[in-house]
Amino acid sequence: MKKLFTITIFILLSSSFAMAATINLVFNGGGGEFGR
Repeated sequence: MKKLFTITIFILLSSSFAMAATINLVFNGGGGEFGR
């Protein structure tokens, strides 16, 4: 049960990171830092 929870957290983190990277790519043209 705990392993399933860990996998779920990992998937959420990786998907949110991928979304942030995509947004960063769109707004900065692939350059700059996150959140700028």
